[in-house]
Amino acid sequence: MTERIDVQIPLPDGIELAAWLFLPDNADKPLPAVTMAHGFGGTRYHGIEHIARRISEAGYAVLLHDHRNFGDSQGTPRHDIDPHQQIADWRG
Repeated sequence: MTERIDVQIPLPDGIELAAWLFLPDNADKPLPAVTMAHGFGGTRYHGIEHIARRISEAGYAVLLHDHRNFGDSQGTPRHDIDPHQQIADWRG
């Protein structure tokens, strides 16, 4: 089964996003990568882990994060959806 590693993604403003990193079995070389998150206010706990696992099983490293203000990620106010900020965080 694909390994799931808990990681924190530090952003330039000091906020840390909580994420899971999925690596294919026997990953011993540089890998293509995919970064993903649930839409708007969903979290990585809302039914998308299986998608990340399937992509990883196909040979990709996959980083699945919670948006700031949601899930295990830092940020206030909690549950505030700011699509522009989410895109900026993704780029970070």
